[in-house]
Amino acid sequence: MNHRERLLAALRRRPVDRPPLAPFFNPLTEPQRAGRRWQFPFGPSDLEMARYCVEELEIGPALPLPVGDYHPNFFMSLYYRPGPGVSARVWAEGDVLHKVWSTPAGDLRAAVRYDERWPHGYDIPFYSDFNVAHFVTPWLKNEADLACLRYILRPLEEKEELERVRFEARQWKVQAERLGLATIAHVGMGLTGALQLCGGPIGCA
Repeated sequence: MNHRERLLAALRRRPVDRPPLAPFFNPLTEPQRAGRRWQFPFGPSDLEMARYCVEELEIGPALPLPVGDYHPNFFMSLYYRPGPGVSARVWAEGDVLHKVWSTPAGDLRAAVRYDERWPHGYDIPFYSDFNVAHFVTPWLKNEADLACLRYILRPLEEKEELERVRFEARQWKVQAERLGLATIAHVGMGLTGALQLCGGPIGCA
């Protein structure tokens, strides 16, 4: 059995030749890797991570498809589109980075304290674990902010967008087939997404 066949069989409670092992390593972006005393032995992409797992560790992670709320290396989907009349602006004041989205429902704002550990450069994404530790002002503070967000994180509707998703998913499935891997689509962020948008207590065990 290859990695894909083994994992799918186990999920379906069917016999396997050996138990599957399908880990996920966060590859970390280049800024996240900078200055570390240790480094991953693969590059900062899910595909490079998957190749290393297969070729060096002989294990088979599921390869994430770039759909839904997830895209490799940054957690704001490429497939959510701001609506008409929506624009964004970013600026810095000292060591604080600001971003505002202007929408028909009003302005949606966030601010983070910028330092050498901030991995996103001159931007503040919606979905990032690093938001919580750096927030000065989180994205969502009340229902008015939520109303603004609905104009920015909109689900796929246009035929052209859906065709692009299908095309890119096919490209990733080709890579998965070459490596004998299953694919997975991450859709929805759950409580993690809420923390990344609203902030939360720091330093909790």
